[in-house]
Amino acid sequence: MSADEAKYKKTGMNIRTGGLEASASEEKKPSSEGGGVASEAQRSDAPLFRPSTTPLESPASYFRILRNPKPPANMESLLLEPFCYIADVPGKGVRSMLIKAFNHWLEVPDEQVRKISEVVEMLHNASLLIDDVQDGSELRRGVPCAHKVYGVAQVINSANYVYMLAMEKVAALGHPDALSVCLEEMLQLHRGQGLELVWRDNVECPTEEEYQRAVLDKTGGLTRLSSKLLTLFAQKDEVVDLVPLANLIALHYQIRDDVLNLTDKRMQGLKGFCDDLTEGKFSFPVIHAIRARPNDSRLINIIRQRTTDPEVKRYAVRYMHSVGSFVYAEKVLNKIRDSILDTIAEYGGNELLTTIVVDHLCKPLDLSVDDDSTHDAHASSAPSML
Repeated sequence: MSADEAKYKKTGMNIRTGGLEASASEEKKPSSEGGGVASEAQRSDAPLFRPSTTPLESPASYFRILRNPKPPANMESLLLEPFCYIADVPGKGVRSMLIKAFNHWLEVPDEQVRKISEVVEMLHNASLLIDDVQDGSELRRGVPCAHKVYGVAQVINSANYVYMLAMEKVAALGHPDALSVCLEEMLQLHRGQGLELVWRDNVECPTEEEYQRAVLDKTGGLTRLSSKLLTLFAQKDEVVDLVPLANLIALHYQIRDDVLNLTDKRMQGLKGFCDDLTEGKFSFPVIHAIRARPNDSRLINIIRQRTTDPEVKRYAVRYMHSVGSFVYAEKVLNKIRDSILDTIAEYGGNELLTTIVVDHLCKPLDLSVDDDSTHDAHASSAPSML
């Protein structure tokens, strides 16, 4: 018997099973009264609490867990449930369409394209979970945001877990540069998101140039990541640099999304009525309107309030219409669209991408407004991106 076994024998602990049990000598100890086996109540050294009938796990079982640390399938599904909740609701699918279109120039094998698309979708949906928490959003894709269902803590953990799973998949792609490319763009994404949060929380209106930089970092991150990962696995001897095109597409997408959030009824049904105003976001039309009239503090004060009042939101939208912010945004969008189409032509053409740009990404906006929308202001000039 080892020294440890002898030690635990005195207290009734079996070191091999980890359970509490009476020692053999105690079991045979005769009762002072009847010569039989003494009851626990009669023994002065009896434990105060009756031991569990189920022995504790042996040390060997813990080492087995350490050797195979991956969670069982049922635990994995619990961790991923907030992520799957939003991922299972159909989105626009823009990134997957772009990946397929970009591959026209690169001829990456289908299996690698599928894996890259999966990584990008994982990162995109995980980032939406975090965005919705940080923005205090109510709706995403027409359903309650994940943190409204599962709580903030679970959603943050699930999103971060998916970030790591995506990195694991990137490392498994088999290219030595894949992981560094992914890390670079994820850093850019968080820089862009961080700037937006600083401007919002400090109620500090950025310039259009600062807005562009943040958009290219945040919205452009996953679009560039798609093009860069595809390029690593390109089968063509000569490949085009898709980063400038990816940046143009991302900038157009975000400005258009900013306009739709304030003007499009379908968008408002999916995300809530003028959700960006409640968030306090300095979106493209808001930045233009504030800087067009620097001596008028009405709009920035509405932004500061983060109002949920529909009438105040309508007033803010009418104000932006009166300043000409939506017309200005449309002109900028048309300019970027032309640059996108010119770049596609310079790269030798791409029928699928051209169709995506014309029919999906750059569809004309409906900027119609009620007659009373311009009752209190006149359009004013502002610094131009054109």
